[in-house]
Amino acid sequence: MTYNLPCRGARKLMLAFSLLATAALAQSAPASYTITASAGQDGTISPSGSISVAAGTDEWFTVTPNAGYFISSVTGCGASMEGSFGGLGTNYSTDPINGNCTVFASFAPKLPGVAIPGAKIINAISNTADMGYAMDGRTDTIWNSLAPPQPTWIDIDLGGNYVVDTVALNPAQLPNGPSTHNIYARTENGNWFLIGTIQQYTSDGQWFWQSFPNQNTPVRYVAINTDNAGGPGSWVAWREIKVTARANQPVTYTVTASAGAGGTISPSGNISVAPGKTQTFTVTSNPGYTIASVTGCGVYRSGDFGPSSGLSYTTESINGNCTVVASFKSSTPANYTVTASAGAGGTISPSGNISVAPGTVQMFTVTPNAGYTIASVTGCGVTAGTTFGGSQRFYETDYINGNCTVTASFKAISYTVTASAGAGGTISPSGNISVAPGTAQTFTVTPNPGYTIASVTGCGVTTGATFGGSQRFYQTDSINGNCTVVVNFK
Repeated sequence: MTYNLPCRGARKLMLAFSLLATAALAQSAPASYTITASAGQDGTISPSGSISVAAGTDEWFTVTPNAGYFISSVTGCGASMEGSFGGLGTNYSTDPINGNCTVFASFAPKLPGVAIPGAKIINAISNTADMGYAMDGRTDTIWNSLAPPQPTWIDIDLGGNYVVDTVALNPAQLPNGPSTHNIYARTENGNWFLIGTIQQYTSDGQWFWQSFPNQNTPVRYVAINTDNAGGPGSWVAWREIKVTARANQPVTYTVTASAGAGGTISPSGNISVAPGKTQTFTVTSNPGYTIASVTGCGVYRSGDFGPSSGLSYTTESINGNCTVVASFKSSTPANYTVTASAGAGGTISPSGNISVAPGTVQMFTVTPNAGYTIASVTGCGVTAGTTFGGSQRFYETDYINGNCTVTASFKAISYTVTASAGAGGTISPSGNISVAPGTAQTFTVTPNPGYTIASVTGCGVTTGATFGGSQRFYQTDSINGNCTVVVNFK
């Protein structure tokens, strides 16, 4: 922002301080925020770079891996997957944006063998606090060895005994150049032995890997030892490490399912589930009972809402042994009351007192009036859902097990035009003027006797009619951001 100030020492300094304070105040409640989006080198995110997003709205991205790669993670700004559409990539949307934030997409190679999702880093040379970054599925997080020059090493616990098929590495190294990475393995109680060596030119952020067709011994641990990466005295750490098991080696986890008094879960007992797969259960309450909770293994209700028998529940992707427990409670015919209301600036629908069956959820549509945005929707464990065009948004309560209240509040969307005049005349109105988005602001500029208007600048201002004498009307462009109008006289 440019300020045109009058050339009077003390007044110039005071006006500068005033304008800076006004600008700081205006910036405290911006109408938009910036999302910075980027992707690792093995795929793309669109849009990318700096994206301006209106406060309280969300942003959509399409993430597309290169051939031979898959999306490992999309992080930041509350990004979550919304679905895939053929070969066009996978869509992600953010949470409603209320501050500047960053979205980053990571990719990983499609490797031979079977994933070992229970693998984790257990030891490393130096900086053990950050070593988990080397196996978190993100190439934007780095385990820093803090130990140049080489050798550097890091240990992996596979979580069980596996025949190792392939090890893939993505280094953080400086400089790029010829590298040597030794890969060791050991059984649960045995000694380390070399299973392979990768020798090639490598660069920072580059995936490379090696398979081991002659390695037939089941092992529990793998270690990466780097004695050169880029040349003598160079630095190396790890952005990401992946290990797969031989495809003909069975890899499964056990989900243990049980039900308390008042109902059943099916299947029950110990269920074998392949890594990365989900397991679905049918939970049925006995007469006189209703489902109180189904917990464990990241389980969520995947069937119809409503208090009925035979509801379907599905786990998250299984990456380790876990337990699902269904519990029940005595049913009651009485409904609960959800009281919904909206403050000035918008509506919530339905509103007033809504009768809701125990154990079900209630959905609302919250719509701000023109010139307003949603400030908050609180109560009854409510969470935000899909945006229906414009700023209208769907919200859903948690399961209702008692009377509660949902309240929607709104805040006005406006911009500040700051108007001031130098020595020799006046501008009216002056100071900070609140202007609705997309509207114009009119000013009257009046020079004192012996003065004339030298310039009127800022906010796309243009001159209008003269009101007798030298008094003149000015009008801004449509206002779509905070700005400043300054008048000088001569």
